[in-house]
Amino acid sequence: MAYNAWFSCINGCPGEYDLREVIYRCPTCGDLLEVQHDVEALKSRSAAAWIQLFDDRYQEGMGGALPRQREHRVDVRGQL
Repeated sequence: MAYNAWFSCINGCPGEYDLREVIYRCPTCGDLLEVQHDVEALKSRSAAAWIQLFDDRYQEGMGGALPRQREHRVDVRGQL
């Protein structure tokens, strides 16, 4: 399923603008634009599927390995 998002005016002026377009303000009123999402399309994927998708993308970005939590210990011997 395709997920769509676009810019639209925060005041509700007509018009949708491609996210790849470099545009910050509404051409009609000059106010800011905000990102809108096709929420119904986003709901078609389960919460577990979204979690898996983001986990997979995170792992890809980290070279395939998630960072491990390290236990932090401070050695204060001889400092007191």
